[in-house]
Amino acid sequence: MRFVLSTYFFLLLFSPFHIAAQVPIEPGVSQALAQARAQEIERIDYLLLFRVPEHREDSITAQLKMKLIIDHHRGDLLMDFSAPVGYIHALVINHVAIPIQHIAGHLVLPQHAIFNGDNTVDILFRAGDMSLNRNEDYLYTLLVPDRASTLFPCFDQPDLKARFNLALNLPDNWVASSNAPMVMADSVDGRQQVYFDQTQPISTYLFSFAAGKLGMRHSKTTGRPMTMYFRETDQALVDSNAAEIFDLHEKAIRWLEDYTGIRYPFQKLDFVLLPGFQYGGMEHVGNIFYREPSMLLEKGATYNRELSRASLIAHEVAHMWFGDLVTMRWFNDVWLKEVFANFMAAKIIQPAFPQHDHSLGFLQAHQPTAYAEDRSGGTHAIQQKLDNLRNAGSLYGGIIYQKAPVVMRQLEAYIGADTFRRGLQLYLDSFSFGNASWDDLIAILDSCSAQDIQAWSQVWVKEQGMPVMRCEWVNQGAPYQLRIVQEKKSPSGRYWTQRSVLAVVYADTVRTLPVRIEGVVSPVTLPADWPKPLAVFANASDMSYGYFRLDEASREVLLRRAGTLTDNTLRFSAWMALYEEFVQGRLSRQAFLDALLPAIAAEQAHLILSALQGYLQTVYWNAMPPSERVAIKEDIERLLWKRLSTTTHPSDASLQKVLYDGYLQLADTDAAYAHLYRIWNRQDSLLRTPLTENQEGYLALELALRRPEQSDYILHQQLERTKNPDRKAFLRYIQPALSGQETVRDQFFQRLKEEENRHTEPWVVDALRFLNHPLRAAHAEKYILPSLELLEEIQRTGDIFFPRQFISAVLGGHQSPRAAQIVRDFLNTHPTFPYQLRNKTLMAADMLFRVQGM
Repeated sequence: MRFVLSTYFFLLLFSPFHIAAQVPIEPGVSQALAQARAQEIERIDYLLLFRVPEHREDSITAQLKMKLIIDHHRGDLLMDFSAPVGYIHALVINHVAIPIQHIAGHLVLPQHAIFNGDNTVDILFRAGDMSLNRNEDYLYTLLVPDRASTLFPCFDQPDLKARFNLALNLPDNWVASSNAPMVMADSVDGRQQVYFDQTQPISTYLFSFAAGKLGMRHSKTTGRPMTMYFRETDQALVDSNAAEIFDLHEKAIRWLEDYTGIRYPFQKLDFVLLPGFQYGGMEHVGNIFYREPSMLLEKGATYNRELSRASLIAHEVAHMWFGDLVTMRWFNDVWLKEVFANFMAAKIIQPAFPQHDHSLGFLQAHQPTAYAEDRSGGTHAIQQKLDNLRNAGSLYGGIIYQKAPVVMRQLEAYIGADTFRRGLQLYLDSFSFGNASWDDLIAILDSCSAQDIQAWSQVWVKEQGMPVMRCEWVNQGAPYQLRIVQEKKSPSGRYWTQRSVLAVVYADTVRTLPVRIEGVVSPVTLPADWPKPLAVFANASDMSYGYFRLDEASREVLLRRAGTLTDNTLRFSAWMALYEEFVQGRLSRQAFLDALLPAIAAEQAHLILSALQGYLQTVYWNAMPPSERVAIKEDIERLLWKRLSTTTHPSDASLQKVLYDGYLQLADTDAAYAHLYRIWNRQDSLLRTPLTENQEGYLALELALRRPEQSDYILHQQLERTKNPDRKAFLRYIQPALSGQETVRDQFFQRLKEEENRHTEPWVVDALRFLNHPLRAAHAEKYILPSLELLEEIQRTGDIFFPRQFISAVLGGHQSPRAAQIVRDFLNTHPTFPYQLRNKTLMAADMLFRVQGM
């Protein structure tokens, strides 16, 4: 396919005509439009050519040839193209030039030009810029959930899967990757033109390509061939990670092939590492994109980071089956692909990390994040309503990614692991290369199980909220009896059914008892030979979910004993129960702090230590007034520095990095600044493994924040040291947000109101965190209201996680009554503020609201 215009493109008549579409023409893809098109369209093939100029500011011209098989043709057919009017240059349908009608983000294919059976549509257009993440010498697409139509005209809904042929006309020294293998490349007028094979049927949001000055490594293992594309300039760092990255992908593929009984379903599996990528990863068919720092780990990286990388790879590879092979029909079931990606990832990494406590890992990775959203005023059901795909990006969050996998663990336990696996295999086999809904899966599982899956699904999946429970003693003599009481009903008046574990604490041991929680009261009888316990808590399992209230005696015992429990899952479950008591206002910050500090001094499990340091940061920065920090900050820093400086054995390098991260986040005195400055200035060899260029850059930012009078010097020196051009660009971007001059910071924030200054979203989020850091919160309250006013535009122009990340970064450093009142006043005076954005704001503000009563 050459970039040549046929003469019929110039035979257009631009006279208006009557539009007889079946559904109203409105922005986005309404559910009514999606359903109408799905009934009418039988097959789609897209042939696309993009001409990418050498200079970022020049437009990308493109050409589309679409083959379309229509059944039950009814009226005008609407394609989606959310680009400015004027970007469509020519439209030809079945070899006839057609007047262009580009209305409300839709291109009209008129009824008289379309026939039942085979049709061809040729479009000459300028590619939309919104989802082409263009940098000086590379670009990449990111089209989830409905952004394909911002790039090229298409039918942008998940249940209209299509086959894609792609050609890219590129500068001569660029390379490219897409969903299918490259089949040919040739020279065109001093440039190169690369052609990719036709894909299998995929949804538009999974179409992708990346192109630019990218490095490449090819798999050298005995498994399938894979290619890794990257931007990193430190070749030693790339080489030290490449084999492990390839191996983790291969192991994930083999595990999924065995579990599902379906071989890897696509033509290839390559991946592209991008420094400023908006997400951790994105599961494009055969062409996964990752955030580069998540993949390329420094020598001596923390165990948490190694585990996180393996989990991320497993998550994205699992999507090849769950989401890519079988895709949800409508984005209200977007959680369905995410739940299985996370659920399967937790299983996949077990063979790769045989020494890891996977029960603790699952618990730490899911419940805390899910609780943070589910306990807030922005809670919502796992399965949410969606009337238009333009709002689909607002559905994402912790309830989808973290709560849903816990719920799926409950379902697996409810019907049995073997039944669950058989049901999933039948589901994948029945809907391969097609689309399915949650109700389709439930129907299959119902057919495989004697349990009432429909009723279970109603309360866990289709209704909002989290269970609230307490334990009550019924019989104080042997055999001891208690009951677990559910204090809260679901919105429909039902109670949650779940399996959990009751931990029974004695002076010298802890015993556990499996329990089934069902209905308002669940009686539990301890074995007759068990003596009277000192404390009980009913969330002692990696699949327990809810607020398990502690009675006063149990709370006091756990404050003293939580850190001494020898089983990791029990120990962290106890800490989670105490943290919930603190957040719910039933435990004072001083009592919680008094328990936390000695535990941090002694904790050896990396995941638990990291979580405890996170709890400490919440207490210190969010719940403790600045006046109270003065009295405690030196004690906290001495404790952390003592442990950091005495954890020096080579085998403790990973643990030392966990402690370093905690110390860095809590540094608030001259002594801590001096310690960190010496590390940054390479005068202190305390750390067993030196900081990478990326880590050193973030340390410079933290130092610049804490010493604004030295900000310019520190960041100038860091820029001089930094070799990687992408990291240099990041430092230049964020430097004004760290300025010691308030006017410079204000000017930076004002520039964020312009879309072009929000191009690299992770950079924006980092900048906002520094602008609104607790050390600058008093000066940053003026950013809260304009940030809230900007949220609707952020949702319209940004990617799926950006609205929540944006408002969380703004509100996360604030704790004052005035800051809380600004948020409340905004929500009260904007009754039509979009529901999903209101929820995200309430989630982000939850701790801000709670600390007002602490």
